[in-house]
Amino acid sequence: MRAQGGERPGHVLPPPEPDGTDVGWRFSLAGVQLKFSMKRVGNRLTVPGHDERGDWIVKIAFDNYADLCANEWVTMQWARLAGFEVPETELRVLSDLGGLLPEADPATPVFAIRRFDRESAGDAPRPRRATTTRIHQEDFQQVVGREPSKKYDDITYEGVTLLAARIVGDDAYHEVLRRLAFVVASGNNDAHMKNWAIVYPDRIRAQLSPLYDQVFTAYWPEFSVQMALNLGGTKDFAAVTLARFRELARRLGELPDQAETIVTDAMERIAAGWAAVRDAPAVTDAYRAALRRHWQKVPLVQPYAARL
Repeated sequence: MRAQGGERPGHVLPPPEPDGTDVGWRFSLAGVQLKFSMKRVGNRLTVPGHDERGDWIVKIAFDNYADLCANEWVTMQWARLAGFEVPETELRVLSDLGGLLPEADPATPVFAIRRFDRESAGDAPRPRRATTTRIHQEDFQQVVGREPSKKYDDITYEGVTLLAARIVGDDAYHEVLRRLAFVVASGNNDAHMKNWAIVYPDRIRAQLSPLYDQVFTAYWPEFSVQMALNLGGTKDFAAVTLARFRELARRLGELPDQAETIVTDAMERIAAGWAAVRDAPAVTDAYRAALRRHWQKVPLVQPYAARL
């Protein structure tokens, strides 16, 4: 692809493609949970003071999706064990949050993730006024200057891949392919443009951000069975094969055989990562059963379904 790291894109994205009518409601994290920026002091998470920045994001799911916090923790831990860069995460309960939402059940599950756009002066325990520096980050929807409301339908995964390569470099092309394999394997229909981002840790060179907002959305059958964006001409999980990744590579002028090798290797790591996390206490029988149903429907991951 011969991209230069740090190059800002012009009009480099393939046009959006028409697709069939979506099936089911669209899953949106913003619509099913509360989210707070909080500060870590020792083992406590507290609301930052008016002159402080939070360094953790804390998510509390609504009653109808009580499994969401555990789902996200499991999926993120799975990604970590599959070799992806993932921020520090914790599965906690509401009573750990220093009196936040006192009217709610203190045993309510809470998902906490360290912010990758913050850099703190040392880890816990820290002084009450420890310095927290902001690291510049932009999600892909911001990068291309499109409205947040168009985060699902405006660009394909080919566009996501090309955008990452043009800004970060060739390594990002390979990494996006690997991440797309995980999106498919983990049944995540919410990997829209705002769930891909770049960061500037040294304030000069762009890098792909760590993975975030990875949820097994196919766990809830009422939500869409389609991906957030088109991949190789389809949004349907049940139509995703290695040939779709070969088509993505072909459309971007890359080698289809290389793309297939990258994705096949990623799937081996993803299957091994699942084997390492599947017996964790937070992994419920319902999660395992739903994942088994998902893998049996998706051609890309069917060869690995026996490992579930």
